[in-house]
Amino acid sequence: MRRLRILALHSFRTSGKIFSEQMKLAGLDAKLADLIDLVYVNAPCPATGPLPPDVPPDLFPPPYFEWWNAKQDPSTGEWSYEGWEETISYLTTFCAVNGPFDGLWAFSQGTMVSSILLAMQQKGQVLQDHPLRFAVLFAGVRPRVPELAQLLTDQLDVPSLHVIGERDKIKQWSLQLAELFMKPLVLMHPRGHIIPALTDESIATLRSFLSARAAESSL
Repeated sequence: MRRLRILALHSFRTSGKIFSEQMKLAGLDAKLADLIDLVYVNAPCPATGPLPPDVPPDLFPPPYFEWWNAKQDPSTGEWSYEGWEETISYLTTFCAVNGPFDGLWAFSQGTMVSSILLAMQQKGQVLQDHPLRFAVLFAGVRPRVPELAQLLTDQLDVPSLHVIGERDKIKQWSLQLAELFMKPLVLMHPRGHIIPALTDESIATLRSFLSARAAESSL
C-alpha cells in the first residue's frame, strides 16, 4: 500500500515548520513514516498578536501565522473569525495546485479549519474533484461562532481520530468536536494541550486507523 498523503494544518500563531518540529519532538514522525507523508502548509495570515504560552520563541522561532483572528463585537458580545473565508479559499486553491490529499492532520486551531473544510465539502461547496477522506485531529476545538453554525448542523460523514489530553483546559471542546463526526475514534492521553508521544497501545490504534484508510484508497 502507498503512503497516505495528508495536509497538515498547524495551531494558532505557529507555522507549518513548528508543527513539523512538534511532530518530531513527540516521535510521531518516525513512528508513522512508513504510513504517511505529511505536507505542512502555513496559514495565509501573519500572526496579529502575542504567541500562545506553549510556543517559546527560543524553541520555535518565527515567522508565525494564524488561520484567523477571533474578534468580539463590543456591542453584542458575539465572536467572529476574521479571515476564515479567505483561509478556506486559500486552502482549496492550495489543494487544487498541490493535491490531491487523502486527509487532514491538524492541531488546535487547525482542527477548527479542518471541520469547516469538511463541512463545506460535505455540502458540495468545495473540494469536489478530490475530496478529503478522513481527519486526525489533536487537541481539537469545535467552531462556535454564529456565522459558521449553519455549516456545522450535520454530522460529518468521514472517519476521524481525535487525540485529546486529560489535562488539556479545552478537553470539553475537543470532545464536542469529536461529537460533530458520525463515528469518531477518541484517543485520550494523560498530558495537556500538546502533540503527545503516544503509548504503545495508542500508537497501535493510530497506525491501525491509518492502515485502514490506506487500504480503502487502494481498492
